Amino acid sequence: MLDMVDIRNKRWKRAVLMVLWLPSLVWAVGLPARGEIVSRRGLPPRRGLLLSRGVFAPSAGVVWRVSRSSPLVLRKPEVHYHAWARIAAMETGVPERILWGIVQVESGGWPWTLNVDGRPERFSSRAAMLRAARTAVARGTKYLDIGIAQVDWRWNGARFGWSLARAVDPVENLRVAAKLLAKMRHRSGSWLGAIEDYHGGTNWERVNYAQRVVLGDE
Repeated sequence: MLDMVDIRNKRWKRAVLMVLWLPSLVWAVGLPARGEIVSRRGLPPRRGLLLSRGVFAPSAGVVWRVSRSSPLVLRKPEVHYHAWARIAAMETGVPERILWGIVQVESGGWPWTLNVDGRPERFSSRAAMLRAARTAVARGTKYLDIGIAQVDWRWNGARFGWSLARAVDPVENLRVAAKLLAKMRHRSGSWLGAIEDYHGGTNWERVNYAQRVVLGDE
C-alpha cells in the first residue's frame, strides 16, 4: 500500500512540474515543425533554436515570432532587457530603478526605436532599425536618438566608436546610457539632476520628465 502511495505522489509531482514548465518550453522552442535556425551577432547558429519565422535580438537573446496574420508579436522583451539594465546599473553605480525608469519613458522597453528629428519610429527588427539609422545619418539628420535608452547620436556617437551597429545593440545602448547618467550625477550632484540632464530642454520639460521617470510614465 505504501509503495502505491509513493508511486502516486511521484506521478502527481511529475504532472505539476510538466504544467509549470510546459509554457516556458513552448515559448523557448516556438512550437513550429518547420523553420529556420537563426543566430546572433554573426555567430554560428545555435543548435536546437528553431523558429518558424522570427528575429533573434542581439546580446539579450529575445525572440519575436513573426506570422502572416500578425507581422510583429513581442515576447515581453522588458523582462530580458531589465536584466541587462540591472547589469549596466551595477557596473556604473546607477540605481537600477532610475535607469529602467528612463528606458520606460524613452522607448517603453522596445529596443528597436529611433527618434528622427522629433519623430518617433519603431521597427520590427534590429536590421530594419540599423538601415533606417544609417539612412538618417547619411541624410544629415540633425537630431537622432537611438535605441532602447534613446541615446543622442550627435553628442554621444563617440561613445559607440561612431558605430551605428553598436549604437543599436540594446546592451551597448544601456551601458552608454548608464555611463552618461553616472557622469551627469557627478556633475549635478544629485540623481534628480542627472535625470533632468539626461532629457534636457526647458525647466518645465526637465521637471516633467523627471516626474515621469520617478513616478512612472503614465
